Amino acid sequence: MKMKHGIIIAGSGRGLYFADLLARTPGLKESCSVKAVVDIRKENHDALRTRLNESGLTETKILTTLPEALEALPCKEAQSVLIVTPNTTHAELAEQSLRAGRHLLLEKPIAADWADAARIQRAAAKFPDRIIQLGFTLRYSTFYRKVVSIVESGMLGRVVMIRANERLSFTHSSAYRRGWRRHTAATGGLMNEKCCHDLDLLNWILKKQAAPREVYSVGGNELFPPHPEAPLKCTDCTDHACVFRNHPERIDSLRYGLAVDKEYYGNCIYHTDADVMTNQSVTVRYDDNSQAVFTIILYAGTDEQRDFMIHGTNGLLSGDLKYGRIELKLFRENTHEIFELPGGMHGDGDIGILSDFFACIENGRQPDATVEDGILASKIAFAANLSVREERVVRLDEFKVQA
Repeated sequence: MKMKHGIIIAGSGRGLYFADLLARTPGLKESCSVKAVVDIRKENHDALRTRLNESGLTETKILTTLPEALEALPCKEAQSVLIVTPNTTHAELAEQSLRAGRHLLLEKPIAADWADAARIQRAAAKFPDRIIQLGFTLRYSTFYRKVVSIVESGMLGRVVMIRANERLSFTHSSAYRRGWRRHTAATGGLMNEKCCHDLDLLNWILKKQAAPREVYSVGGNELFPPHPEAPLKCTDCTDHACVFRNHPERIDSLRYGLAVDKEYYGNCIYHTDADVMTNQSVTVRYDDNSQAVFTIILYAGTDEQRDFMIHGTNGLLSGDLKYGRIELKLFRENTHEIFELPGGMHGDGDIGILSDFFACIENGRQPDATVEDGILASKIAFAANLSVREERVVRLDEFKVQA
């Protein structure tokens, strides 16, 4: 009988979501065993134990630090590490994992700043035999794989422009006003934290045609103007129509509840020290003069939504991930084709990325989403932030990795 692949999960927020997927998904549950979950907050361990038991992971260890887990579980028991922790911890935890001989699935973004991103790139270069996969789940969705296959088939001709947009729900946008993601120092900014895999998609779509060269961006915080008359806590507020109103029951039901500061989540969304942008547009110019324009807005009165239009010399490809719908129009052929695929926030990408990670380890091949892809996406995000601050076009070669 084939031995199960063992994995250590560092982080109990989205990490718990992945643990549950690994425990319940046919094909994954038979081939993988979650050996340990790491959470530095010991006060969370009882609740974490309950959640793991509910997923059937009664034998999964709960440990406080990654070095503790790496020591308790040698390579023969846990061959890989899934890092799903705040961005500022990625470099240190990645280095610890690689030095301990483990393969690595690193949640996006690669890091919160350029220095840590470069640090991870240098660490990866020292261990070329390791599988290091970036958590760009959208790459592994049937939806976006179909998009790329159509582009690479040549049916559209030369791609001239890509337009892509993301809109967040009211609930999701709260994470960028009340959660740890509200601080640029912790995340690298909204474009890096939330949209690096959207930027990665642009690069992936154009990969066989061109490479990104320069960036121009505009952004701000206009969505949340000051409301000094509002009380600090939602429970003290009389504005019951506020769509951002939080109450204890709603906070307790948050999907990644173990990873949030519940006290701060009860604050009025207009009383926050958040400094990440709430709305931003980015134009990326590629070396063949093609361009990609991406926009993000924290709330637009809609559900979670990503849509795109790819303009080619011989056709137009458009789609909406929420509905899993792609439309292909070819000009000379005068044809119109519609594809219906798995949709939603990530489509089927979360399961796809886990399946591919273990397949890469099993077959000794490199993943589709690499460290270099993570570096490039975050480079564009950091360049966009610099462009907003300095109101200028930023060349990507301004960001270099020192050997």
